[in-house]
Amino acid sequence: MIWGPAMAAGAHELDAEGFAAAIGARVRLRRIERGLSQAALADAAGVAIQHVRNCEGGHPRISCVTLARLAAPLQVGAGWLLEGDPVPARGRKPPREMPRAPASEGAAADNAMLQACLVMAEEAFSGLPLAIYLTSSDGVLLYCNQAAALFAGRWPRIGQDRWCVSWRLYDLEGNRMAHEECPMAIALQTGRPVRGAIAVAARPDGSRQSFVPFPTPLIDGRGELFGGFNALYPLKLRAERAVAGQQAD
Repeated sequence: MIWGPAMAAGAHELDAEGFAAAIGARVRLRRIERGLSQAALADAAGVAIQHVRNCEGGHPRISCVTLARLAAPLQVGAGWLLEGDPVPARGRKPPREMPRAPASEGAAADNAMLQACLVMAEEAFSGLPLAIYLTSSDGVLLYCNQAAALFAGRWPRIGQDRWCVSWRLYDLEGNRMAHEECPMAIALQTGRPVRGAIAVAARPDGSRQSFVPFPTPLIDGRGELFGGFNALYPLKLRAERAVAGQQAD
């Protein structure tokens, strides 16, 4: 059983499973926000990866020692992991909360769906050679795999960057493209997938890579937007010309 401030008076009224699940959700969200894999968090905290998996899975028998060790690399206080305490450890800023869909009766459900998508993405896409990333409904970057970082030539800033993982964007004519005008932004703003677009990503080292994006809004069963998915397929010059020719036709 996890023991902390919330297990004091009235503990018999507490839903232990719900309490453990809430802690696990905070650990998972903060880990994703910091761009850490479960293995990286376990290594930084000095605990077995199974402890991280158990914690995020809502296991009710996680010790406070384990939580304290996890708190340091997550850059939060143990109190925040236990109860969402907004007071950060050692003067750090409180972690950014997971973006929610626009207020509605199903906002909490939308947030849960986004959490599920992020967990699924980490499990399904982390080792893929194709650049993949997910955003909130307003374009804030919440997840990217290693291939996306290699594509961008940098590690994107989870929770800060918006619309795209690329450092800078251009069209095929060499004109600068604002991130808020990129295909992903258009897809999220219109609620419709964008297909057939071509863009050029500029990396901090000066190299460039043309690519075809596949931005897709994530829509729930009520038709409400709760996030965005994108995959970036790199192109070579010959392929660029072929795709451009098809668009002209």
